Amino acid sequence: MSDRQHALSEFLRRTSVGETSSVEVTVQPSFDYLSLRGDPANGNFVSAVSKVLRIDLPTAPNTFNSGMSAAYWLGPDEWLIASPGGERPTLPTLLEDALSGMHATLNAVTGGQVALRMSGKNVAAVLSKGCTLDLHPHGFKVGQCAQTGLAKAGVLMAKVDDTPTVDIFVRRSFAEYLAMWLQRTGAEYGIRF
Repeated sequence: MSDRQHALSEFLRRTSVGETSSVEVTVQPSFDYLSLRGDPANGNFVSAVSKVLRIDLPTAPNTFNSGMSAAYWLGPDEWLIASPGGERPTLPTLLEDALSGMHATLNAVTGGQVALRMSGKNVAAVLSKGCTLDLHPHGFKVGQCAQTGLAKAGVLMAKVDDTPTVDIFVRRSFAEYLAMWLQRTGAEYGIRF
């Protein structure tokens, strides 16, 4: 865990509300993040990335696939790739080799991201106080992701399961601000960090 994630985890532990909670927030373990751009109409590109990641590269808008690594659709030719920190140090090299000769770009963006996981029956109620996405289960389904604003911070949200559990990727510089906002906004639900 990076120093910044450790500091955020310590802040969240100190500010935790009671023992009973309908919403729980955790800082996800360190991930390595890559920004990937390429042509989804190129079958060789999609196949090469999918083979390296061992998951299908999502080509449908606002979807993600996960396994050991995860791929989040950000735009018609852009994805965020998340992989466990340090577990696959050769992932960028493997992707670069697989995409050699193809029109594609790959950039490391690890230092700029923090992942929070929110889980519990009132997650949508808390998030809807600062987000314009339709978070109803019929509007935001498992396997979907979306870039949006949350309390004036730009985030990527991904619905992991129907608990519901939502992963929130936020720029590192906004992570503590977002945690403080969640603390205040979720107090009525006994939010726990």
